[in-house]
Amino acid sequence: MSFIRNMTELEQAMDYLAKSCDALANNFREQGIAEESLLHAEAAPFLIECFQPGEEFSAEGVFVYGQPHVVAVTAKRTAGAPHFVEIGHAMPAELEPDVFDKVKETVESALLALNLKWGQFHVEFWIDNGEVVLGEVHVRPSSIFLLLKRAA
Repeated sequence: MSFIRNMTELEQAMDYLAKSCDALANNFREQGIAEESLLHAEAAPFLIECFQPGEEFSAEGVFVYGQPHVVAVTAKRTAGAPHFVEIGHAMPAELEPDVFDKVKETVESALLALNLKWGQFHVEFWIDNGEVVLGEVHVRPSSIFLLLKRAA
């Protein structure tokens, strides 16, 4: 991921993307994994999206009888601009109870709107000026297993 403000930075970001793809392809080769699409980064599609300011978090949870339940919120720490590599996580995130309730309501409503009903989930979001802004939604195992193991 790269944050760009002008055409010069776009060229630098494209250079970074190509080098990152090359490094990943080399890592795959070293592991004996043949991933042809990674070997030709110049032909691979990529996504450009608007920058989202605010603090970055994720919600970890599970569906019970078709209903989503946020179990914990993880605070993310990144290296910052221009590439925003995640360098640390804190769980549970230190949120005021009313902010946690707003996150829980927003995330759970979004999962229901997506018609998801089963499994574990990991939803990335930002808090920007008191508003919850959703990002990626993953229905997959996450750090929730650590919470469930501790609770057992």
